[in-house]
Amino acid sequence: METVTPIYIHIDPINLLFFNELDLSNFTFTDIPEYTYVSIEQTKKITGADSVLLTNKDFIIFNDQIQEFFNICKSGFPSFYKDSFWLLTFLRLYIVFLYVTHNNINKFVHLENDNLIYDNFNVFKKLPSGCYFTKVGPQCGSSGLMYCNDIQKFNKVINKMLLLIKKGEHVVRSYTSYDFLSEMILIDLLVQANIADYLPLFPDDKYFDLTNAVFDGASYGQYIGGTNNGHGPGWYGPNHYVGQKLHNNNNNINISFNNKNPSINYGNQQVSIYNLHIHSKNLAQYV
Repeated sequence: METVTPIYIHIDPINLLFFNELDLSNFTFTDIPEYTYVSIEQTKKITGADSVLLTNKDFIIFNDQIQEFFNICKSGFPSFYKDSFWLLTFLRLYIVFLYVTHNNINKFVHLENDNLIYDNFNVFKKLPSGCYFTKVGPQCGSSGLMYCNDIQKFNKVINKMLLLIKKGEHVVRSYTSYDFLSEMILIDLLVQANIADYLPLFPDDKYFDLTNAVFDGASYGQYIGGTNNGHGPGWYGPNHYVGQKLHNNNNNINISFNNKNPSINYGNQQVSIYNLHIHSKNLAQYV
């Protein structure tokens, strides 16, 4: 199997050329959060792979493209672009695209800094050519864990994302029931357009027969570890697919974390959860 490169990214908004046009968010950080290194160490332990951690110094060479991206967001999404958290969630995908293209990296996993993985990259080896995101809820996806095995497909993902931003927020809002047009909403629009796809969230989802694992967009990690908004373990969002099943007890779903391995009991199956999105940021408790 061709080498899969794990990629993390931390963008310090203060060191962006257009920083003075942004409103800082409580969800963006100038320094790299310590839990990032817990995630990187876990990835090394599980896969043996050395991760790439991109920081501002690594993408200075892309400053012109980054400025152009900002200008597109400013023009197309004037109600949102000043929000540093909103902007950086989009920008990180664009910078990852610039980096992998520049370095001719064809297969990679992008991990948000509060994600932990529990199995090696062989889980992806049977997947068809494409870009794969994780599911959260209706009309809502996540790049918390994203897998790509074809850089040309990623090129199409980024170009479509840029096209949607250029169309403008009023047009994009007509495509979705959400008022807040985050990158999670645009990810789902990309999947609806068959430009990207989702990794399986449940054992009866597409591609589960190829991965034999399910993938966490948000809710599994929130249920096991709580959130950073004051919710303890056992919490779930009823607007999320996992939360809906827990709330309604569909398929007798049960989530467990035994011996440092997350899994779900789903019907009569016990299935591994490949990754956990630890929103509480207490990653050290789950390795």
